[in-house]
Amino acid sequence: MLWGKTWWIGSFSASIWNLASALRSLWYIHVNKEILWVKWIHGNYLKYRDIWHVMAKKGDSWMWRQLIKCRDKPLNVTGGIDNLKQILSTCYKNSKMQLSAVYTVFSPVSHIVPWYNTVWGKLNFPKHLFVLWLAMQNRLFTQDILLRRGAINTNACLLCAGAASESRNHLFFDCSYSRDVWLTIMDWLKMN
Repeated sequence: MLWGKTWWIGSFSASIWNLASALRSLWYIHVNKEILWVKWIHGNYLKYRDIWHVMAKKGDSWMWRQLIKCRDKPLNVTGGIDNLKQILSTCYKNSKMQLSAVYTVFSPVSHIVPWYNTVWGKLNFPKHLFVLWLAMQNRLFTQDILLRRGAINTNACLLCAGAASESRNHLFFDCSYSRDVWLTIMDWLKMN
């Protein structure tokens, strides 16, 4: 993992995407790409200095200070300027730096979970995907979670007449009512 917290497959980090975008801009400044804004940066901020060593001054624009800040974070993580430049130079495809490649480099190592294809399959509805993903992460607002948060005072499964406390595992695997529903669906689909 190069950056941030551990994530699971299927998630997107806006902060890492922002970092990748800033690093791509810094790389364009480094290679002195023939773009008007890069020429302006070289004329106003760099003045024959290196993008990897220049420091932001008090009167510099907010955007320039943010770019310098984004430069400094991955420098510490990758172990220096040469390592960062080497990593960024591998993100080219067809002579263009690919933002998605930079994002992938700085995304944390994801562990493929066994339920990945079930949740993020091609023909699923987004609403269903989200609920299934919450269930897999044990983040559904079942009564046991609501009780821990102080939102309710009692925990009893309403489907099986209060015979047990309501939790994700109970609702999906132990509840007599939901078991009957699943068995009926499996019979209808002719599944064993």
